[in-house]
Amino acid sequence: MNSILHSHSSTPATAQQHLNNMSASLARRIEVARTNNNHALLSQLQKERQILEEAGYATGSRSKLGGLQQFFRQVVTAMQNADKLHVEKIVNESGETWWYAHDPRTDKTLWSDTQSEVVKWIEDNNLGR
Repeated sequence: MNSILHSHSSTPATAQQHLNNMSASLARRIEVARTNNNHALLSQLQKERQILEEAGYATGSRSKLGGLQQFFRQVVTAMQNADKLHVEKIVNESGETWWYAHDPRTDKTLWSDTQSEVVKWIEDNNLGR
């Protein structure tokens, strides 16, 4: 039996549509995570959005292919680090600072208004080792 392999070259319009689909999907996933108060997933999805923006998708400042390759490298790195302790400083619209810490291995999470409280919590629970 003969098999036929069809090759499709990507046109700029197709590539742009793919980027638009990725962006729309990411926006939907962020909204679902926000609605479900899934802070760990929301944090990861916001990082993905930031990576896309830094890769030049928002401004078109880099080549789409190079940006896409960089995006996937960063996603792979994020996935490899998914089981590591995550600490994030969050500043809301009114300028208030919050600290978020999550250890996926123990599924322990802390929200705090001080960095020192996060450090103490990490030390007290032997996290991040």
